[in-house]
Amino acid sequence: MVNAESKSPIQVIERMSCTSPQSETSVGALERELERIRRNGYAVDNEEAGLGVRCIGAGVRDDTGGLVAGLSVSAPAERMKSA
Repeated sequence: MVNAESKSPIQVIERMSCTSPQSETSVGALERELERIRRNGYAVDNEEAGLGVRCIGAGVRDDTGGLVAGLSVSAPAERMKSA
């Protein structure tokens, strides 16, 4: 797993592979997605990792703001509307 916080988008994109037609593999798209995740506080996978599956995930923070866990929900795409 690549830690996007410690690597530049170019280093991350070099290790990414296209797993579905929805996968974003350009540096610009990755930079925009990372900014959207930081702004919203959660990430969405709209059939990017695999066709037919949507996911949403977020970090769980403690009372000091430290990241202590992560939470992710996945569902068949037909049962989870795209964000």
